[in-house]
Amino acid sequence: VVSTQSTWEMAKFAGMSACATWNFNGNVRAAQAALASQAIRRRVLVSKNVCHQTGYDRALHAAVTRAAADARAHGEDVRTRSLELLHRVMEDYTRWQNKPKKLHDPLAFATAIEERVCRLAEVRVSRRGAGWGSKLAPGSGTWISIDYDDAAFRAVLLADVPE
Repeated sequence: VVSTQSTWEMAKFAGMSACATWNFNGNVRAAQAALASQAIRRRVLVSKNVCHQTGYDRALHAAVTRAAADARAHGEDVRTRSLELLHRVMEDYTRWQNKPKKLHDPLAFATAIEERVCRLAEVRVSRRGAGWGSKLAPGSGTWISIDYDDAAFRAVLLADVPE
């Protein structure tokens, strides 16, 4: 889903009011049912144009290394294994890619834990052709990211380990 209320626009999304999304297009009827459900009082979506602002870079890789060492030193086994897995996977990725990896799911995950990671606007989401877009709609119960706070994102992802 693309957010047309974003605080700034990336060139790749310039002028777009809708964008294809794997998650919603994987089961359109389920996505539409969830968006319309009265049983879900608050829906929070992290838009593609905000996710594409994030990137797993060398600085984040170093922070993951420090966070894993901190977790190991404090006997936090699950956190240690999680961070070491992330580190190993991204170590492999950086060997064959020379650009930061977009962090769609980690940004959505961090926002689910702590909504302050993203700045949100209340919208109505609709399908337009093969794409999805949003328009401001107070009272809809659906919130979409319009920007994110990189420091807050990294703090949640790394469990607040300072650099």
